[in-house]
Amino acid sequence: MGIFDHRKNFLKKGKAYRSYSQKVTGDTVVFILKGLKKSNYAISLYHDVNSDSKCNLHFIGIPLEPYGFSKNFKPTYSKPDYDDCKISVQKNSSTIIELII
Repeated sequence: MGIFDHRKNFLKKGKAYRSYSQKVTGDTVVFILKGLKKSNYAISLYHDVNSDSKCNLHFIGIPLEPYGFSKNFKPTYSKPDYDDCKISVQKNSSTIIELII
């Protein structure tokens, strides 16, 4: 999971404000994130089904593994931009992201 705090870095490899990974053992994964300042963020994540440490893509750039974005944004013909996925994080905020399969 990548958390991005600026539109200029959104979805750029190695440019996430924070990155997290967790082993998937069921249908639901819960991340508890501490230390995030109150601000706006956009989140992207994927399930690395084959455990090769990357999100495998179709030759035209569509992920071959389950993926998702904050606000459950579902892209159509191109990658989303920051504003498509931007959420406001306040104290004790929560969000649910459903993966696109």
